[in-house]
Amino acid sequence: MHALATWGSGSAEARLGQAETVVMHPAAEQRAACADLVRWLLQPNPRGRPVSMEEALTHAFFQDNLQGRRFVPVLPGIFMSHFQQSGGGSSVRTLTNYIEQEAPSLAEGGIWLDMNASQLTEEGMLLGVREKEVFLLFLTKGIFERWFVTHVELMEAVRTGKPIVLVHEVDPAKGGHPSFNDYVVEFEALARCTCDKCKAVGGGAFWRGARLFEQSTSVECYLDGPFASATARLVLKRCGYEERLAAQPKFVPVATAVRTARVVLVHAAADAR
Repeated sequence: MHALATWGSGSAEARLGQAETVVMHPAAEQRAACADLVRWLLQPNPRGRPVSMEEALTHAFFQDNLQGRRFVPVLPGIFMSHFQQSGGGSSVRTLTNYIEQEAPSLAEGGIWLDMNASQLTEEGMLLGVREKEVFLLFLTKGIFERWFVTHVELMEAVRTGKPIVLVHEVDPAKGGHPSFNDYVVEFEALARCTCDKCKAVGGGAFWRGARLFEQSTSVECYLDGPFASATARLVLKRCGYEERLAAQPKFVPVATAVRTARVVLVHAAADAR
């Protein structure tokens, strides 16, 4: 017990053997469930711990059939949440491809996208949200009216304190709103939801506490021509993965006589700053 009390970021695996002896249960599966519970409660990353005693009690250790929740380690990567029918499906797939090009280390399992998921169920979505470091919400018309996006994926991301990055479609022909404020209006409608699930987490206070449109600036999504790579790189920076970016090719200046200079190019890319 003293060893568990001094649990540190570098000692998690070393302490696991001691955690297994906390409950001297004759059944090996029960002891393994106990070790898994302790790992979940005492893991170094606070965002991955249960947010309440109610959630902790859903663990397999407390279930007679050991079929409850298990600890899910948080891994580097992005969960891509979107509304496929409004045009977000094709755009998110394209954005995902460019993200993987710009950050090759995320190409193998680093991006959770429903179109590539092997377990496309509600529990599979929740598991995907829990195990990825960052939650990306791709905004298109009607996104905040989609139950699985809001009341499953986004609710879990807010509840577990995941960093949330917003990316919004700017082209009405691709499902985007003509004004960014229209997304804010849709979100306010969600914050007034009175369903049982929203009431259970605190209703409007829960949704407004997420501060979606305060704590982060949404990335405008441009996926045409040379702007696609710039958009993907900006998204990766917002996700905190700047160190994963692949090196960009260097531009070699071409010497020319002043009298031949006729054109000046200004490249704003996705981030005008």
